[in-house]
Parts: sequence; C-alpha cells; structure tokens
Amino acid sequence: MHFSFSRGERKVSELVRRLFSGKGSAKAERALRSANPHVDFDHLDQVDEGTPIVVPTVEGLETAGDVHPLQAATAVAALEAVRAGLAGLAETVDADAAAIEESARATLMRLKDPELKAAASEDAELKAHLPKVVRDAEAEVERARAMRNEQQQVAAQAEADIAALLEVLR
Repeated sequence: MHFSFSRGERKVSELVRRLFSGKGSAKAERALRSANPHVDFDHLDQVDEGTPIVVPTVEGLETAGDVHPLQAATAVAALEAVRAGLAGLAETVDADAAAIEESARATLMRLKDPELKAAASEDAELKAHLPKVVRDAEAEVERARAMRNEQQQVAAQAEADIAALLEVLR
C-alpha cells in the first residue's frame, strides 16, 4: 500500500495527475475516492495541506514520484506533526519570554516610584537592597531577550532540519 499527502490541489484531476502516470484518470479518481473516505474530494480545495492520501493500485496505471510506501508516509506524517508541535512550542517560549521581560520591566518602573525612593532614604536596609533588585530585574530583561533569541535560532535550525528530512522522504 502506498501513500501521499495533499499538496493544496484544488481539483481531483490535479491530484490524479500528480499521483498517477498513464491513461485512465476516471478509474484513478474512482479508486482514490473509494480508498479515502476521509477526504472530501468534492471540496478538495478545503482539505488541509498534508492530509494523508491512500494511493491504491489501479490496473493499467503507474504511481508517480510523489507516492511513498507506508513507512515513508508515516515518517513524513510524524515529521509534519513535529513541525506543528515545534511551532506551538516556539509560540509558548516566546510568550513566556515576553511575560518575564514585562514583569522585570514593571519591577524597574516600580523602583522609580517617588514614594519608594522616599522610603529608601529613611530606611538604610531598604536603600542597600534596592541596587540588587535593580540588577536582578535588568538581568531578567536580558535573560528574556537571550531566551527569545536562542529559541528563534533553535526553531530555525529545527525547521531547516525537518525540511531537509522531508525533502529526502518526499
């Protein structure tokens, strides 16, 4: 059994041309419809790109280059799932970094409050502690920026690696 994936085809005829070579497109279309009840071939333009497509054997037709054995199709599907998961993870890390940076910046703003400065001028222990709080908050801003930059680099490298693997498998 062989598989492929939707690639944004708008019509069944486009999919048939990509998956099969030879004469007999009507027979190929019937076989595809029968083998893929999960695919709405009447609204193929609304099917998500990357949807698995079972490519049945059709007498008199050869499968084309974009058709893979089950193992390769499974690997492609797994890599696509990893790609989607990495995108979600990147968004989460970015949101976490933004929240850390926002919290640290809010702390720095509160440290400029005139009432806090007045209290610090009257309390030696508070006055001695404030520079450390400022340094810690500034360090958090830098840590958040570094976390965001590192995440972007890792995500870009992971995307490039996944794309390279998919190129080999497809």
